[in-house]
This record gives sequence, structure tokens and C-alpha cells, in this order.
Amino acid sequence: MLDFERVIQDLQAPAAAPLHARVRAAIQAQIMDGTLKPGETLPPERTLQEELGISRATVRQAIKSLINDHLLKSVVGSGTFVLEPQESPPHNTLVGVIVPDSNYYIYYPELASSLSNYLRDAGYRVDATVHNERYGTLTEITSSLLAQEAAAVVLVAPNQQYGNEVLRQLRAKGVIVVLLTRYLDNFADVDYIGADNRLIGIEATQHLIELGHSSIVHIAASSTSTAFDRAAGYVQAMTEAGLTPKIFMAPDEPSPLPPELIKYVMNVESEQLWSQVAKKEITGVFCFNDQIASWAQKEVRKLNLVIPRDFSLVSVDNMPYADFFDTPLTTFALPGEEIGNQAATLLLRRLKGEAFPPQRVLLPARFVRRLSTAAPP
Repeated sequence: MLDFERVIQDLQAPAAAPLHARVRAAIQAQIMDGTLKPGETLPPERTLQEELGISRATVRQAIKSLINDHLLKSVVGSGTFVLEPQESPPHNTLVGVIVPDSNYYIYYPELASSLSNYLRDAGYRVDATVHNERYGTLTEITSSLLAQEAAAVVLVAPNQQYGNEVLRQLRAKGVIVVLLTRYLDNFADVDYIGADNRLIGIEATQHLIELGHSSIVHIAASSTSTAFDRAAGYVQAMTEAGLTPKIFMAPDEPSPLPPELIKYVMNVESEQLWSQVAKKEITGVFCFNDQIASWAQKEVRKLNLVIPRDFSLVSVDNMPYADFFDTPLTTFALPGEEIGNQAATLLLRRLKGEAFPPQRVLLPARFVRRLSTAAPP
């Protein structure tokens, strides 16, 4: 029997696909996992329309697509019946998963298990590797996967230039690619699943503004879409509040931000930044991640300041040690499990040959309020 609640949840999940395609995918998922059994009758179109709150035309388009793929059969006067799924195993069941480093899964807890388990349950072999942000390592991994005729690759790209080159190689060989947590500007036509980093930047900054802070700095790092989006979200929130954005590049980080953000970068050394904090000229900081926040807290400690009495700190990642800072850290927990599940689901649809527009799925992070933020001094 069709589980209407599951279908409704699937339709409410973030996705760019047309509504009829999402209805089709939701029904197909229940056929494939046995919720809808062979020989069972699908509810009438009118029932589907009323229960799901969608138009009759959308229902018909979804059902027609399933009939064309031999998953359903319509019998005049009797209804629409579920057929036995006819799945032929792919020529190659290898899926490569390439991430930046071994710490990646600390930032995205449960992503590896949710992604790998989902793919293995579907009969695929998973080859997980790390590129360590090195182009040479990434090209070696890519060459190895191409030599093994991998069916698909889930890729967390390094910077834009290197990621673009590797992606071109994979696509030239017909390999299905899903980008994970970092997108590439030149490949908007490639599926992407990740956290909504711009929204993180907006919400982190708004949190400090709502507490009463007006002099807020964003400490940025990395040259990836993740860093760009968090910085852009910070700038948006500051600008909308009528405040002046100020971005400080973390030590040993170049200034990799795009032109529209570089103009906000502070031309000061670390000592000058923390001097402004000591003088209460800066009362709040939004850090790119918890590692940067750890450095910030050490610098604040040197000034004999107390968080959050003298200075508020908010960050991203919810690392295991975030609760054990001198002052437990207010941060955002990234949706690792959801990203893994969505990426695997999307990839399996591609591997089955489904044709639908490129997907760009942005999942919200969970705000974790601890003790490192308060009203300004």
C-alpha cells in the first residue's frame, strides 16, 4: 500500500526537479523497496490528487512516466497495477568517493556511513579515497577510477581550477558525477548536494546582530565555494542590517575571495585585529569553522578577556571538542547524514538512467546555541 506520508515528506524535501518528476521518484522508491508490492493497485488519480494536494495533470504525468518505464501497468476498468521491477545490474558497479582528507568526515559526521551503506545496499562497490587538496593526488585517483571503468564518482573538489579540470576528464569518459559539499562555478549542469552555507553565514551573523552587536567581523579561510558562500551570507546580513562588513583572512590563508567580497577584507595583521577586540571596537566574530574559532579563543585568552562577557564567538562544524572550549562554542552542526542520503538517492537515480534536470540541493544546518555568544559589553 502506498505510504502517503512518505510521499509528502519526499515532496517537501529541497529539490529543483519538476513536481511530476518528484512524485514519480517518490512512488518509484516505494516500488523498489517493496512498500508497493507487485500486483498491488495504485490509488486512483483523484485520491492521489487529494491526499498529496497536487493537480490531476501532475499525477497523470508521474504515472505515465512509471508506465513507460514498465513499473506500472494501466488496465482499463480495473486500475493501475504495480509490476515486478525489472532491474538489470550495471556493467560496472564501482563508485568512487573522493574527499579532501581524513578529517572531512569529522566535519560531516555520519556522511560516510549513510552514503556508503545506501550504495552498498543497492549492490555497488564503494572506493573511498582522499586527495589531500593536491591536484597530483586527485589526478592519480581519477586515472585509477577511469582505468577501472567506474560507473560514477562522488567528488568533493579542491579549488575551482583543479576541480574543473578533473571534472572535464570524468565527464569526457561518460562517468556520472555528483559534487558533494563544494560546487564548481563552471559546472552548474552537474548535480550538487551540500549544506546551505550562505544561509549559515546569514543566520550566524543575524544571531549576533539580534543580541545587540554592531561591530562584527567574519574570519574567513579556504578558497572553496564553502568559504565564499559563508562570507557572502555574512556580508548580506550585515548589509541588510545597515552595518559595515569586515572580513579578516585567517593566518596563513591567502585572500582567495571573489572580487565582490575582497573589497571587505581588512588590511591588518592579527595583532591589530585582536587589539581592536581588546578596545571593544570589535565585539563579535563569526568564524569560518570551529578550528578558526579555537585559534580566536586562544588569542582572546591572551588579552585576559572573557567570552562572552567581553566578546562573542559563533562558528560552524560542531566539532566534538566544541563543547569543551573554555566557553562552550555556539556553532552550526552540518547535515552530514542528510547529505549522504540525498547524494546516494540522486546518484542511484542517475545510474538507473533516469533523465531529469541537474539538481542543486542545499540542506540547512542545525544551530547549536551554547555559551560563547551574549549581548555586547
